[in-house]
Amino acid sequence: MARALRLDDTEKGHLRALARSTRHRPFARESVPEAIQHLITSLDRPAYVTGRRWDLLDHPALKLTVYTPL
Repeated sequence: MARALRLDDTEKGHLRALARSTRHRPFARESVPEAIQHLITSLDRPAYVTGRRWDLLDHPALKLTVYTPL
């Protein structure tokens, strides 16, 4: 892969470090604390919660608000 991407020695080292780090961490499903769930559902604006990998963990039902200037 490093050759196909034409990586230099520093970049190859980084690629190896990334490959090593993923082998030792099993996937762990993230959850949203109940207090955060209550918070985002009580807001009058759209909100969502993302995890460490930027995946969407929670969001209230989507609300559509039409803005009309005064």
